[in-house]
Amino acid sequence: MMFRTITLQEANVFLPLIKDHFVRIHSLVAEGQLLQESTAKRKVATQETALGSMQEISDTPPKPRNTLKQKQKRLKEIESEIREEVLEMHCYGAIVKSVFPARIDFLSELYRQPIYLCWQSGDKAVSHWHSVEEGFASRRPIQHPQSFGPLVVH
Repeated sequence: MMFRTITLQEANVFLPLIKDHFVRIHSLVAEGQLLQESTAKRKVATQETALGSMQEISDTPPKPRNTLKQKQKRLKEIESEIREEVLEMHCYGAIVKSVFPARIDFLSELYRQPIYLCWQSGDKAVSHWHSVEEGFASRRPIQHPQSFGPLVVH
């Protein structure tokens, strides 16, 4: 996917939208983890039953459970929804680098050279940058905000 260069101001305008996407992604990941854990527990219980383990018999009727197929279907839906959230962030020019912690880059320019404006969860604004050859660990604070971005605002 090709990303257009954006200004620091544009990146900061998009940031609240990006944060909302990460909130939804984190919620979907948590739901997926719970589904995977319950699926794993059910598989273990099924294996124990097959081995002849004694199961407690309860006077209360069993609670209806999602079938394995329903859980697998929901997991696929979750994967698709996460993929969709990431693609929507791409529309803002955000390149997702990490989900935990939430980290993104925006392609920009500094003195007509390509660079990345970068943000991670906990940052109040897009306030750091790094070269395209370097990674997130080499990010530096932005000192002259007007220097970042193409000469023409989109």
